[in-house]
Amino acid sequence: MGLAYNSRMYALASKLIGLPILSLQNADTITRVAGFVMEIKSLEVVAFTCEPHPQIGKHPVLLLRDVRQVAIDCLLVNTAEDLVEAEDIVRLAPLLERNFDPRGLRVVTDLKRRIGKVEDYTINLQTYHLQKIYVRQSLVHSWIGASLIIDRSQILEVSEREFIVRDATIKTSHGTNVLAPKPVPKQ
Repeated sequence: MGLAYNSRMYALASKLIGLPILSLQNADTITRVAGFVMEIKSLEVVAFTCEPHPQIGKHPVLLLRDVRQVAIDCLLVNTAEDLVEAEDIVRLAPLLERNFDPRGLRVVTDLKRRIGKVEDYTINLQTYHLQKIYVRQSLVHSWIGASLIIDRSQILEVSEREFIVRDATIKTSHGTNVLAPKPVPKQ
C-alpha cells in the first residue's frame, strides 16, 4: 500500500479526513475524504465516505479495494469511476444507516470506571482495522496527565454508546485481582 505515515502503517483518523482523492489516470483531484464506513463488531473500515461530487452524486463512497495507494498527502485511485454513489452499494446500506463513529463515545472499564471519551483513533493502513483509541479524560484528570492511548487488544466490547476496556488490575500474592493504583503525577 505505498507510502506510510510511519513504519507500521498507522494513521490518525483525523489526519485522513479531508485528504484529497486523486486519479492516477489524469492526476486530478476528484473529491476529498469525508469520513469512514466502519463495521462496529470488527472495528474495520470497509469504505471511505467522500465529499459530494457533481458527476458522482451527493454521497460518494470509495471502497477499500479501489484504493491504489494511501500517501501522506492524498489517496490514489485509478479513475473517478472508482467512486460510486452510496445508495448503489446495497451491502453498505446497514453500515451507512448506523453511521458508527468512535469519536465522542464514552470509554469505561470492565469494572465500571469512567475513563473519558474517544478523541481520535488510529487506523492500521494494512488491515484497515481500528488499532488504538485516544481518550480525552475528564477535566479534573486531564490536568493531572495527558490523554490516554488504549490499544485494540485492551478493548473488550463496543456498542453504539461506549467502549468497554480492560481495567488495570494486578494479581496479589493470594491470587486475587485488585485494582491497580493510579500513577502518581510527576512534579
